[in-house]
Amino acid sequence: MAQLPVVCTNVGDCGLVLDGGRCGELVPPKDAGALVQGIFSVLNHPEVAQNKAQLLKERVESEFSRTGAIEKILNVYRGMGR
Repeated sequence: MAQLPVVCTNVGDCGLVLDGGRCGELVPPKDAGALVQGIFSVLNHPEVAQNKAQLLKERVESEFSRTGAIEKILNVYRGMGR
């Protein structure tokens, strides 16, 4: 939520949260070289990294926040009346 660039390994739901790498640098697990490359990518391309950080903030707000979850539930209920 701090709009900082993210580099993480693709374990658990990290790939889901980062939308397959669209919202941050996603690297394979147990691959130190890939992790280093991900970090260097953020450092060498700050504009791209900042754009991904903004996308991540927006994604977390819409998909994983309390407000986003309530809105999804309401949409399901709204759809049931059709």
